Amino acid sequence: ARAFNAEVGITGLLLHGAGCFLQVLEGPEHATLACYLKITADLRHTDCRLLSLALVQRRLFNDWSMGLLDATSGWKADFGRLGALRCHGGAASEPVELLKRAVQD
Repeated sequence: ARAFNAEVGITGLLLHGAGCFLQVLEGPEHATLACYLKITADLRHTDCRLLSLALVQRRLFNDWSMGLLDATSGWKADFGRLGALRCHGGAASEPVELLKRAVQD
C-alpha cells in the first residue's frame, strides 16, 4: 500500500486505539477517493465511515507516507471518544483536531 500511495501522491496517517482505526488520506481528489473505496471494499475492514471530506490548502501529513500511531500516549482518552463518534456521529472536525493533537504530542 505504501508503494502505491507514493506512486499516486497519497500521504496521511493511520491511528489505532480503543478498538478503532482512524485514517487520514491526503492527495489528489481522485486518488484519495479511489483509495477509500478500495478500503471499504476490502472484507477485512468493517464499519467504515467517512467522517470528513474536505479540500484543503495544505496537507497535515505531507512528510508521512502513511504514518502509524498507536493511541498509547497521554491523548489515549481523547481517542477513546472515536467509539462514540463511530456509533453516534459527531462533528466532522473532531477527528481532524484529534489527529493534530496526536502528532504534536
